[in-house]
Amino acid sequence: MSRYPAAERRDWETDVRPLTAEVCVGQFVTEAAPTVFLDWSGGTKDVDEGEYERPLPIRMTVSEAAAIGQALVTAAALARK
Repeated sequence: MSRYPAAERRDWETDVRPLTAEVCVGQFVTEAAPTVFLDWSGGTKDVDEGEYERPLPIRMTVSEAAAIGQALVTAAALARK
């Protein structure tokens, strides 16, 4: 998700891995409609804490996900001109 190749860095204090977007669809028993999830893997890990720091996951309705998808397609088309 960058113009530059992803790189990993490890030293005594941090472990840095490129962010990767993960998209999935799910519907819990209590939900009336499916939900689209945008989650992340990678990020920066503090060796002492042991947890990766990354953006929070995003939950969207199907309509919201379609609107974002269309906006991305439109932006990419404009950028190619």
